[in-house]
Amino acid sequence: MADGVKIELDAIIGRTYTVPELREEYDALFLAVGAGLPVFMNVPGENYKGVYSANEYLTRVNLMGAWTRIPRHRSSTASGSWSSAAATWPWTRCERPGASVRRKATIVYRARTTSCRPARRRSTTRSRRAFRFEFLAAPLEVLADENRWVTGLRVQKMELGEPDASGRRRPKPIPGSEFTIDCDLVVVAIGTKANPLLTGSAPELQVNEWAT
Repeated sequence: MADGVKIELDAIIGRTYTVPELREEYDALFLAVGAGLPVFMNVPGENYKGVYSANEYLTRVNLMGAWTRIPRHRSSTASGSWSSAAATWPWTRCERPGASVRRKATIVYRARTTSCRPARRRSTTRSRRAFRFEFLAAPLEVLADENRWVTGLRVQKMELGEPDASGRRRPKPIPGSEFTIDCDLVVVAIGTKANPLLTGSAPELQVNEWAT
C-alpha cells in the first residue's frame, strides 16, 4: 500500500472479475496469470487413484502436509519431459515421514536421450540421485487393481527417426516392445499451459497454441 499497490486476495480473473469489467474500471491491464493448468498424457487409466499432475503432487506434499493422507508409495513413476519431470525431484523427500522403505522412482521419457537433455544440468544431477531413467519410452496405459488403485504403467519403446524440417529427430514406436513398470504412483510431468478461464471470459483476446 505504501507504494500505491493494492493487493486483493481470493479473486479469480474470469470469475470474480472479467477482463471487460476490469477494462471499464482501469486505464490499463497487465495479465500475468502464469501457466498453471496441467497437461495430461491422454492415455487410458489416467483417472485412477494414485495419478497426479506434478504441480498437484508437489503442492499437496510440500504445502498442505499431505503425506499424512497420501499413501506411502513403494515405487513411483514420473512421466514426461526431462525438464518437467526432473524438476519434481523434491517430492522424493516425502518418503521420510514414517516410510519404512526407500521408494524406487522412474522417469519415463518419450522423446529424447541423455545426449539431448533439455533440463538444466543442476536439475538432472539432482534427479539422478533419486530416479531411474527410461529414455525413449512412451506411456500407453495406467494399470490398476479392482479398487482402481495404480499398480503399474504400460509403456512402449521408441526409436528416433530421421530429422524433420526443423532438424529434430521425432520418436517413433517400436512394434512389439511394450513392457510394464510396476508402480503405485504416477506423476504426470509433461508441462503446463495457461488456464482458459481468463481468456474464455474475454473472447476478443487472441491466443496462441499454448493458450497464452
